[in-house]
Amino acid sequence: MSKIIYTINYLVRALGLFGITASLAFALVAAPAAEAAGASGSGTLPAPSTGGELVIAAFNRANGMPIAGASVVVLNPAGAVVASGTTPATGRLTFTLATGDYKVIAKAPGYTIGGEAVKVIAGQIVGLKVGLSPLLTGPTRPASN
Repeated sequence: MSKIIYTINYLVRALGLFGITASLAFALVAAPAAEAAGASGSGTLPAPSTGGELVIAAFNRANGMPIAGASVVVLNPAGAVVASGTTPATGRLTFTLATGDYKVIAKAPGYTIGGEAVKVIAGQIVGLKVGLSPLLTGPTRPASN
């Protein structure tokens, strides 16, 4: 139980997940406990022992705000895509992956491409922030002759 609390605290500090702390705590603690007691319904189950959860947060480097609509791909060490998705308004995606090293690449219209390396650990939730810088826009110069 203390490992779960530590992981929740890490996510809150590392990713600024203050708004979802309660729901995350419920998903990690209450839902599995309810299932063990025989309750049914939908909920988040803990990561399998052979893999872990990767929570990716795409954010704007200029203002720290989440980026909705960012395309995110997760690559294994061989460069093969093992997971992909598009960020919702929260800028966050979650994937269950096998234990190992990965490269995460995110891109969104109007932003530079961002990439980060990450290690997924069995039975743990790993948070990763991927910052994208806004492309500079401004007046264009006429071509010189």
